[in-house]
Amino acid sequence: MTAPANAGTVALIAHGIMQRRLETGQIDAGDFSPLKRYASNGSRLDHTIREACLEAWKIVTIAEELRPTD
Repeated sequence: MTAPANAGTVALIAHGIMQRRLETGQIDAGDFSPLKRYASNGSRLDHTIREACLEAWKIVTIAEELRPTD
């Protein structure tokens, strides 16, 4: 059995998620702005990365649950 995914693996998956979102037009250059979001403590960049990482962790969690046991 292999080790569970680590943060580096999730970061690579999140990068792919952000790249796909850029290519499909779900996000644009403005989503990578260091400017603060309205009524929020974080920047638009922080929000973009956080959303991609949450999706990546969800993918990894489901993949771990479905890992075959030999």
